[in-house]
Amino acid sequence: MVDLDKTIDEIIALIEDMCFFWKNSQGWAPKEVSEEFDNLEMDRFSDFTKNLHKFKKEELSEGELVLVYTIIGSILEGVMIIFYTMWLESYNTDIKDEEYRQISKLDEGETYDYKYRKWERKENNYKKPSELGLELLKVFSVERLFSNNDDRSIKFWKKYITIIQENRNSIHVMKKRRIDNSETLNEKLELLVELIKLVDSKLIYPDGYYHGMQNLNSLFE
Repeated sequence: MVDLDKTIDEIIALIEDMCFFWKNSQGWAPKEVSEEFDNLEMDRFSDFTKNLHKFKKEELSEGELVLVYTIIGSILEGVMIIFYTMWLESYNTDIKDEEYRQISKLDEGETYDYKYRKWERKENNYKKPSELGLELLKVFSVERLFSNNDDRSIKFWKKYITIIQENRNSIHVMKKRRIDNSETLNEKLELLVELIKLVDSKLIYPDGYYHGMQNLNSLFE
């Protein structure tokens, strides 16, 4: 049985640490990057994540599960936005490509039916990382944030995010939508910790900077 309290505490601490560092990146990160971080609501993101504290119990009602998955979806968006904001120069190059290639076959016989997305070369069509929703962040992260060279495959993380999206969509409470139970939620929170750490491992920190996330890892072993 996953220790729910411990997992939630770890998620909150990881996000708090990530937000604290990147909102104070002036003087070290490139000017364009630090200015973009200045435009993000890093304190609000960190504070919003702390709402997970309210759901530290083994059994949640359907209404509570809706709220938890809404928070998880926002955390996924937030950490991916931080990733692409830090890698802003590379992001700007890729986002302006005329069309993005969709991976249709990850493994033999396994396909995805995501629509082929087209991006026109127009100045007013440019989207900042913070302007991408979870679906576009997921699609854009193939072979950028997610790699088959990681411990888990591209296919795995795309499926995970899709499951979170499906559960988060239950926020439209008058529509018939399936929502996972409390037992499977624990697993999703454990994977969220793993994904946050994956993102952090692909961010660049100053040489010798012993940031809190490295420190926190030992606390939760």
